[in-house]
Amino acid sequence: MTPSILALLFASTAHAGAVYETPIGTINLGVDAEFDFSNESNVNKIEQRTDNDAKVFNSGGRLKFLFDGQRTLENGHFVGFNLHPIWRQNGNDNNGNAHEITLQFGVVNDWSIKAGHFEATTLSYQGQDTYFVTANSTVYRAKQFRGRTGYPQITFTKTLNDNFGFELTAQSRDDGSTMVARPLVTYDTDTVSMAFGFEIPVATDSSDIAGKDVASFITANDNVKDDFNDSSKVVDDGNAWFGSAVTGIYKVTNDLALNARMGYLSDKRINDNEATSFSMGVGAQYQNFYIATLYGARNADKNANDTEELRIYTSYKFPSVLDLENFDIYLGAGYTQTKIGDNSKESAIGGRVRLKYHF
Repeated sequence: MTPSILALLFASTAHAGAVYETPIGTINLGVDAEFDFSNESNVNKIEQRTDNDAKVFNSGGRLKFLFDGQRTLENGHFVGFNLHPIWRQNGNDNNGNAHEITLQFGVVNDWSIKAGHFEATTLSYQGQDTYFVTANSTVYRAKQFRGRTGYPQITFTKTLNDNFGFELTAQSRDDGSTMVARPLVTYDTDTVSMAFGFEIPVATDSSDIAGKDVASFITANDNVKDDFNDSSKVVDDGNAWFGSAVTGIYKVTNDLALNARMGYLSDKRINDNEATSFSMGVGAQYQNFYIATLYGARNADKNANDTEELRIYTSYKFPSVLDLENFDIYLGAGYTQTKIGDNSKESAIGGRVRLKYHF
């Protein structure tokens, strides 16, 4: 099977690690260290924070410990695990969904099943996203059921031939009230890598949907979110929504790669108030420089607070600083403009320096 360009790009950020061969398999140990220093203007207001709207200088950092193991037999049968706990500079993991813990088994270059807390294949490739500003919107990018949400998840992957692959992720949400399937197809050649898929509810207890967190990702504005707290406004069919997305990378030369992405969501669970969300974006990577833009819109039939959002972000990587392999410095900048309804429009801009080292 042709290696995925998406997988290769993500693999470029993988840890170097120390590999140990044992009688029962291979063990890989490493640490991913990342520290950021950011300066932001008007971000408080555009992200609806409760503090002031002045310029903000902040920093953040974390260590991700990488402990991986795998045993593979001569016939290709394998079983493996990943344990990636995170320790942040404030002394704990204040983002409980950032860690990874999995168990995976299957047949090499054929099929596999993975269970645990992890992310499935992306349907909205962001590229070298050192820094970007978000307007706290629910612009749809087919990431809600990609994983690392704290809910039960299992993913099945199958190699179909040298170019095509299939992946199916199933996830439970809302304390078991909702089951969602995330099927996708991948296509990979030496120069093209694509993924196309859906997020589809397969089982929903409509009588128990009011106030559940599933409302927070498939809505187009706050008023629609509020409707979920009133069960009389929810249609009988809690499965009356679906999302789809496609993303791809085209490797023009060894130095230049172009990417694009698009997502669409339709939600008809609120009586007489259909909500939709759409996003599309493009990006380009030239050697260590990356630039991208993303446009998104959220609309509902009966709401004046429809939202449009535009993001532009860029990043430059300085590799192997001080001639130290795996020690890189990134410079990133981002701009966001969001429009709510006909009158309210806000913008924000910021920049970041990121220090990154893979032990």
